Amino acid sequence: DGDIDFILAPAVGSLTTAASGTGQGPSTSTIPGPSTEPSVVESKDRKANAHFILKLLCDSVVLQPYLRELLSAKDARGMTPFMSAVSGRAYPAAITILETAQKIAKAEVSSSEKEEDVFMGMVCPSGTNPDDSPLYVLCCNDTCSFTWTGAEHINQDIFECR
Repeated sequence: DGDIDFILAPAVGSLTTAASGTGQGPSTSTIPGPSTEPSVVESKDRKANAHFILKLLCDSVVLQPYLRELLSAKDARGMTPFMSAVSGRAYPAAITILETAQKIAKAEVSSSEKEEDVFMGMVCPSGTNPDDSPLYVLCCNDTCSFTWTGAEHINQDIFECR
């Protein structure tokens, strides 16, 4: 958490919220902003700010020539950014990456490549471990309704095996 605060501090600057000073509520982290007063960013604000930064990066004119390469790159676990977002249950980020991958696939299709191949290279490249497939992760591993509904409670049937 401390490292991400250091990284996001310059980018978040004006997006930070003021401290309430009550000592109640969610834990907060203090990061230096552009002013002389320290800024406080709550956990939910950090997520919103991180998603905002992701959108800025995906829409950046400067990064456009490199986005396909960046979104096709695999991390140490063999996951693309989209796969990592789904695995980490960062669904808003996954949707942003998915929409960006769709735009790139439509724009960068050549005579030797199919749009589907370009798209799948960023979403779930061939040779990916089947257990890491985003579809598998969504269908089999994400059974918690809270990840889909958030704080908005819904009534649902509950079944018990006998």
